[in-house]
Amino acid sequence: MNISGLSSNIDTSQIIQELLSVDKNSINNLKIKESVINKKKEIYNDILNRINNLKNLAVDLQKEKSFDVYKISYNDTSIVQFSLNSNVKESSYSITVNNLATNHTIGSDKRGSSTEALNLNNGIIKINGVDIEINNQDSLNSIRDKINSSNTTGVTASIIDNTLILKSNSSGLVNQINLVDDNNILVDLGILNNDLTFKNQFVAPSDASIIFDGQTITSSSNLISSTIEGITLQLLKKGSVDVSINRDLDNVATKIKNFVNQYNSVVDLIYSKITEKKVYPIKTDTDRFIGLVNGDETLNNVKNNLNDLIFGSVSDLSDTFKKLEDIGITKSTFNQSGDNSSLFAGKLNVDDAKLNESLNENFSGVMNLFIKNYGIEGLNSSDYGIGVRMTNYLNLLTDFASGVFKNMSKSFDEEIKMLEEQANSMEIRLSTKEEALTKKFTAMELAISNSNNQLAWLQMQINNL
Repeated sequence: MNISGLSSNIDTSQIIQELLSVDKNSINNLKIKESVINKKKEIYNDILNRINNLKNLAVDLQKEKSFDVYKISYNDTSIVQFSLNSNVKESSYSITVNNLATNHTIGSDKRGSSTEALNLNNGIIKINGVDIEINNQDSLNSIRDKINSSNTTGVTASIIDNTLILKSNSSGLVNQINLVDDNNILVDLGILNNDLTFKNQFVAPSDASIIFDGQTITSSSNLISSTIEGITLQLLKKGSVDVSINRDLDNVATKIKNFVNQYNSVVDLIYSKITEKKVYPIKTDTDRFIGLVNGDETLNNVKNNLNDLIFGSVSDLSDTFKKLEDIGITKSTFNQSGDNSSLFAGKLNVDDAKLNESLNENFSGVMNLFIKNYGIEGLNSSDYGIGVRMTNYLNLLTDFASGVFKNMSKSFDEEIKMLEEQANSMEIRLSTKEEALTKKFTAMELAISNSNNQLAWLQMQINNL
């Protein structure tokens, strides 16, 4: 019970809060420290996210297959569609499509209804060796359903204009529909003639036939994927088309420039944070979070290492290109306007014309600059290509168990936990102290109240004399 100032006319609640203010300030300072550590952790996480993105691009640029990309061009997209496989090479072809593969399609005579019983003879017909039982109550619809429900005939049955249609599920001569009649059922349906030839053949089965650089190629399918190395063809119609397959240098250039842009993003963020000046005096929460990692040794080392790896030459290359500047990727230079953050951060500039020229004139040289790898651990970074050395270093930074950023995150978490425990302990002591002070001041108020009551009683006794 708190009877603040009831007898003493003193605001004891305010006095208690003032007595506790020092402890509260200490707790608040701990929470401020915790928020600062959390903000530092957030900065490290932002940098780590960018580094992970850079690592993904570096991993790609250390592989030969990332450079071994091709594009195809041809003069008529309506005749053939092309897709390239992993083992494609630069080449040019002339293709003539003489015939398309077709799905064998046959049918019955037209009937007056698809639902009425056909009064056929009872018996069994065979479609591609599969038995279909027929009775005199079957209609076109029921025969269709019996065929489709078997799922093993290799044909699909349908009804079009009261005619039973049978279409082979696969194209080519090898997939011609084979029928065995029993009791003249198929003859009565009008699918077969009396001599067991097809009466209503709507589409004869045929193989695709193309001339590929003078060589005739046949296929049961219009999709030709295994005959021509590196290319899959989807035949669309008859005609001729000229095809060229070339390295996709634009694709490779884009990969390299994406890597450069992400590298710039990483070093720019690190440099901006380690050079951000602290604010004095601190007037707002925003001020408190400015310059938190100014001069941070860990981040500065990361930036410097990235600079060294990206600008360093690659040893023992027989090609002309030994460092990035040889292919048009150079370090930012001094800016006369005064803003030299790009220079000091170690950012890169790309000369598109020189990069494209390098790819066109010496593609293997550009590729080797990135992918050179002896496959031996412990060599100097200069013994590895740019993509390989960057991947190796970024893997060390981002290793989940022992990487630099993992260790920093662990350190931040431990510090945050310690601050939280200190704050919780102080809050418990503060609560105990507040309770004790409240009891003391309440006791004082009760004592004053009792004293006042006694004084009033004495005064009343005196007045009665």
